[in-house]
Amino acid sequence: MRRLRVLTAAACLALCAIARAGPPPSEKIDLRVPRDPLRLILRDGFVGGLAGVAVGGGVLGIMSVTGQGQRDWASVLAASAGVGLAVGLVWGVVESGSPPSPALALRPATDGLSFGEQHAHDLSGTVMLPVFGHRF
Repeated sequence: MRRLRVLTAAACLALCAIARAGPPPSEKIDLRVPRDPLRLILRDGFVGGLAGVAVGGGVLGIMSVTGQGQRDWASVLAASAGVGLAVGLVWGVVESGSPPSPALALRPATDGLSFGEQHAHDLSGTVMLPVFGHRF
């Protein structure tokens, strides 16, 4: 009887080890998420333009504090925004040409079967289920 218990436990452990084993190397899963290149380029260009305006404003602020301020601050901000926009667009083009990172796949899965996806109009987060028996 003791041998049967030991063999049963060993068989269970062996089955658990087989079930926990990962997929063979030939069956690797591709976790890359496709990205929209136009959206990526436009976003990077916009962020680059904002960063250019921020840098230009910082330079103007430093120059005015040191007493070397310029009267034509609009042209400095426009030039810095243009440079930032150009750098952002180039950055977006380079980034859209590179393959997507597997780290982008580490986000919640959307399969269309969850309650929130099937009931998008309900944003309360509560689920009302019927209770049978009325004794609870």
